[in-house]
Amino acid sequence: LGLKVGVAPCQICLIGGDEKSTTTTTITALTQGAASSEEKQANTSKYRCPGCQLLYCSLLCCKKHKDIFTCSGERDPTEFSSLAEYGQSTLSSDFRFLEDQRNKQIKLQTLRSRKRM
Repeated sequence: LGLKVGVAPCQICLIGGDEKSTTTTTITALTQGAASSEEKQANTSKYRCPGCQLLYCSLLCCKKHKDIFTCSGERDPTEFSSLAEYGQSTLSSDFRFLEDQRNKQIKLQTLRSRKRM
């Protein structure tokens, strides 16, 4: 969406974050980017969800966003990252992902070798 943390408003506060709001209405409100005068005042965003990149201001809004969008809140380790966005944190995340895959492979090989005995 191109919005910056600390500058842009909380996207959950903008839409109200009610359990009554539908996902379609929510997505439409977020893509249009502007809140109507009837909607409540949004707090400044402090956080960005690593899973869906949605901006939010608090733990309560984080939980509401996970309920509304059924988001896990976890970054997809296989998602493409452009070279301009690639930094130390992305490198560390990629390294951890590869290490986890390697450990799973070793564990699987160990289990298979035990079954053969």
